[in-house]
Amino acid sequence: LARCLAMCAEGRARRRHSGRPSCAHLASLPLLMAILGSLLVSASSNADGHPRREIDDYHYIFSADCKPYMDWQSAALFQSWRAVGSPGRITRLLSCDEQTLSTYAYLDIMPTHVTPRFDHIDPNDGYAAYNLPGSMLHFMEHNESALASKWIVKLDADMIIRKPLTVTQGGLDASPGTVAAGFYGYLVGVDNEMAAMFVEDPEARKNLAKVGGWEIFFASDLAKAAPLWFEYTKKVRTDPRAHWPFRGTGDVFITKESPRPWISEMYGYVFGTAIAGLKHNVVHSTQLYAGMSPWDDESFDPFLVHYGINVEIFAANGIDATGGTSREAMDSATHKNNILLWSWDKHRELQGGGAFTKNKLKCDVPFDSVRFPEVPGELLGDDDGVNGVDGTRNGGSNSLKLTRSNGEARRVRVVHELMKALNEGVLAYRERACGEATESHALGGKASTVKNEPHASGTSGTSVTVKKPQPKLPRRLGSGEGDTQGVVSTPVDTSTESVEIPEDSDLPSEIVHAKTNDSSQLLLSAKTPPTSVTEQNELRNVWVLVSFVWGAVFVWVCVVFWGKYCRRRTRGGNVVRQRVGWV
Repeated sequence: LARCLAMCAEGRARRRHSGRPSCAHLASLPLLMAILGSLLVSASSNADGHPRREIDDYHYIFSADCKPYMDWQSAALFQSWRAVGSPGRITRLLSCDEQTLSTYAYLDIMPTHVTPRFDHIDPNDGYAAYNLPGSMLHFMEHNESALASKWIVKLDADMIIRKPLTVTQGGLDASPGTVAAGFYGYLVGVDNEMAAMFVEDPEARKNLAKVGGWEIFFASDLAKAAPLWFEYTKKVRTDPRAHWPFRGTGDVFITKESPRPWISEMYGYVFGTAIAGLKHNVVHSTQLYAGMSPWDDESFDPFLVHYGINVEIFAANGIDATGGTSREAMDSATHKNNILLWSWDKHRELQGGGAFTKNKLKCDVPFDSVRFPEVPGELLGDDDGVNGVDGTRNGGSNSLKLTRSNGEARRVRVVHELMKALNEGVLAYRERACGEATESHALGGKASTVKNEPHASGTSGTSVTVKKPQPKLPRRLGSGEGDTQGVVSTPVDTSTESVEIPEDSDLPSEIVHAKTNDSSQLLLSAKTPPTSVTEQNELRNVWVLVSFVWGAVFVWVCVVFWGKYCRRRTRGGNVVRQRVGWV
């Protein structure tokens, strides 16, 4: 359009001196405007023709591996994403070696991008957290859907989504160059001498922030930061200056026997994004750790529940069990007869044994033997923002506000929501993959009863009701493969193909990318479902055809009605050029 206007201006200038007509330049203007309009319409609409919504432009991703411990977490996170009605896409980044992948049975849990394993790039240090930045880098470099969405929401596998994350709500403001992220106060190395060890540029150190867990990136920002995230994770993990006895990392688990900080990856992210020039909008209350009491109105109704710690519910002296209480909330000097009413530690699920079954998705294992222990209904208080065990909210205007009296009751309620969500995730997958007809499954939308069996904590439970949450944000066809209402289990082609390793990469050359060809992988690689692609192409072709027809008609009008004028000015121009010696 700009070029066409410039040509018209040039034509007018020439016409003053030479009589040369500018009709041709004007004729091309509507054609270019039509093409520009068609591109704008295509970019601002979904494949089904509806105007594109901001919420459709989100791609949720998280890192996992091929262990059963990660399988049930993936199933639960995926189901929570579906239950809250999140549009857009969601993808599991699965780090798995070729041999394990050949027998891996759970590629159909959800849309999945397979990456190599990165946890053994250092033969002397098996560090599982290398898989996180390694898989992020692999995804951004190898998956064509990585830059298809405007925003990328990075989560941890051990999270449950309660509300869709969006940069327009909840103070989660993000923009190109600025990442919204959760506050992690124990990253004290941001403020001490550790920062200068790894970020030498004082200007870059101004970008440092104590963040982690979840982030919302402008997609191209993650592409820019991912290589540095991986690089600085390796630097922090291998640099002896950050090892024991140095205490400046904030890692309380560092010892002489285990001298490397486990949170090296978190520092790798913080330092890498700072070097990449990214700033952070640090948000304190988006997530609530299960087992912790909310501290403000936002954490009372969090977007995410993170279950990274042991969860316990006590009764102080056994006097009042309603709502429970945490160990931290009790004064051990005055409460010597504390009663443990309920507890759960996810790390016991990793170890297995006893009442803890590692593989919770295996079809030949009865669900009753793998179900997570739910919080008994009698421990749920009345002042926690909802009524009853079905999760419906109170009608009062302050139903989701923190008060002096309802913090502990809310803590127990959030734990109840978490355990129910974990069970719903496992049940959703088992119904899909195993054809398991379970009365307690919430996907059918019917309320039913789940009996709380005795668990390792010694707690005998009661019957609680499980009801599927209704989606709060309707999805639209074509906003991503995550919109499908189910994931079809298909036979998996376990063939592999090598991936070229860059010359400057620190990865061993023998690492290969195990590529699968199952339906979820094929859908993942497409920016829209196949039918929508066809519709979009047809719409674009119609716009291009109309544009050319419009341009042709306009040219014809110019020739018919302005022909004499143009020819007369042309003859005059020839006379002028002959007189001044231009010809």
